[in-house]
Amino acid sequence: MSTAPPAELEAPTPLTSEHGDTHALRNPHLPQQAPRIFNRAKLTEAQKATRSLQAAAQKEKHAAIVSSLDALLVKHNTEMDELSKEHSVAREYLNKLHLQSQHFKDKREVSLINAKIHAKALEVNAGKLSKLREIRQLMLDDPAYQDMSAEDEAVLKEALVAARNTKKLGARTTNKSAAMDFRAVLEEINDMVSALSSRTGAAVVMFASRSHLEDMFEPNWICTDNAALFTMDTLDKGMWDMTRLLEQWACARAKTHAPDTLASMRIECCKIINGGLKTVAQSNIALMNYTNYDMNVVQKYSVKLVGWTYTRFVSPHDIHTIDDIRVLLAALRSGACHWMRLTKAQISTHAKEIEAREAAGETVGKKRKKRSDTGTKKGPRKRTVTDSNPAAEASRKRAKAVSKSKEKAKAQLPPSGRSASVVDSDESEANSQATD
Repeated sequence: MSTAPPAELEAPTPLTSEHGDTHALRNPHLPQQAPRIFNRAKLTEAQKATRSLQAAAQKEKHAAIVSSLDALLVKHNTEMDELSKEHSVAREYLNKLHLQSQHFKDKREVSLINAKIHAKALEVNAGKLSKLREIRQLMLDDPAYQDMSAEDEAVLKEALVAARNTKKLGARTTNKSAAMDFRAVLEEINDMVSALSSRTGAAVVMFASRSHLEDMFEPNWICTDNAALFTMDTLDKGMWDMTRLLEQWACARAKTHAPDTLASMRIECCKIINGGLKTVAQSNIALMNYTNYDMNVVQKYSVKLVGWTYTRFVSPHDIHTIDDIRVLLAALRSGACHWMRLTKAQISTHAKEIEAREAAGETVGKKRKKRSDTGTKKGPRKRTVTDSNPAAEASRKRAKAVSKSKEKAKAQLPPSGRSASVVDSDESEANSQATD
């Protein structure tokens, strides 16, 4: 059995204070992206002349390909027109059948060929850069990459996934690279938001800022045309004013932010879970119930919490290890653990699963205790006389008779009020002065 070559990413060189105060230095627990180094040697005059001739030859070859392709497209369009006339269908319908594509595609799994090329690139690119086709050919010629076992192939795929995650989530090791990343992503988001608003009419407002004074990128904001006056109408502040407030808050919070504790992370987890439930369920009174989650949450609001990381589904306040609560909080912050709405078919399937579990003898949730006075009438209703307790009935009759006698005696008393002969001295003096 062949042995899989090492496919793990080499750890980047640890940063020191010589690199300045960077995002990677402030967050040493994050994976770091290795900086890209370009070693381009200067070309000689002979090499420049050779490349110039190659470029001219490539240009002529490209022109010939374009000319042939144009002729082929003209022929293709003519045949498509004839086909549409033959079958009496519109040309647009044929184009739809021929060129249809799916706009929203699921992400594909890592392919084995890419995993092998990635592993070979780690071997070859130790200190130098090689072209992809060269690495691919080296991988095909290497017997160690042929007829690999399923375990070795899985190791290569996991290494490629880890490398992609590091490239996607790894901290930038320099402030300059972080600033370039910030600007590039912000431009991409701006294009996506503008297109989204044009297609759907969505109103979007976004603020972005640095979180440390040493960061080199400037705060900025993005909004669609139909949301340009949002902050001015609601908060009486312009977009730039809100952006500056965000920058001040983020930089000040970075200085005074206390480390996460078990209690603070529990509270934040509960806030994220409860807030997400209210949003997805579209109800401000929706409450999370961990004990009777299946009935009082899933069946009641038609939602489900996916991506739970802890071994048991309990309240975050019942998680007593800081590592477990930190993993759960990270999943909630990143969106890996989130609420999702369920369809009617999914709700029906879930209800059948609950019935099957109960039929098998399992207790789903926690049943409420019965009241001690269950079965007896309550409130102002008349109680029925029972022969089993005549003493209690006699006591009630005596109390009722006493109450009636008190009401009768009260009715015979004269109405309360001041006697006409009793007059205040102030009133008598006022009357005498008025008479004079």
